[in-house]
Amino acid sequence: MTRPLQGAAAIVGAGQTEFSKNAGRSETRLAGEAILAALADAGLGPGDVDGLVSYTIDPVEETELVRAIGIQEVGWSSRVPYGGGGSQGVLLHAAAAVASGAAMVPYTIIKEVNPDEVKGSATGAMNFLVFSLSAFLAPVFGFALMHLSGGKALTLENFQQADTIWAAAIVLSLVLTFFLRETGAGAKHVAVPAS
Repeated sequence: MTRPLQGAAAIVGAGQTEFSKNAGRSETRLAGEAILAALADAGLGPGDVDGLVSYTIDPVEETELVRAIGIQEVGWSSRVPYGGGGSQGVLLHAAAAVASGAAMVPYTIIKEVNPDEVKGSATGAMNFLVFSLSAFLAPVFGFALMHLSGGKALTLENFQQADTIWAAAIVLSLVLTFFLRETGAGAKHVAVPAS
């Protein structure tokens, strides 16, 4: 089996904004800040970006973002259905853009739609959980399917039994949201008495 994307693309920079429930900035601004941070991390600038990949659920308008951060020319643009659950999709679209030569430095917009009062910490934690749980549980899910099927053809029952892994991951994600604390501009700062 050939793997045309293997070795053809790499993630060379990462960026994010602070986690907060109400950042006081638009989603376009937040996306722009995260992209500029990722570019700086990679030693690149907005003029180096020539591709866009985002989610269909994302309210950030690509044309506004292109203007806001100064992208010169777009050679690739695609959208992946849904949101954080499609995280592998945006990465594969970006890799396909690079491997095909249509874009050299695409970026992904990974931002969920949330009301102002819950943006930030909850979004960041849930995106982190989606990525990490997907990365760690996908092999577990595959092993469970293999084990449940006994090496035979997969059935609906095998998938239903194995899906309890994802149900447990969702419950864990929901429980962990109760332990989040505000870290952004909306955080209540408690004065520490001088000792």
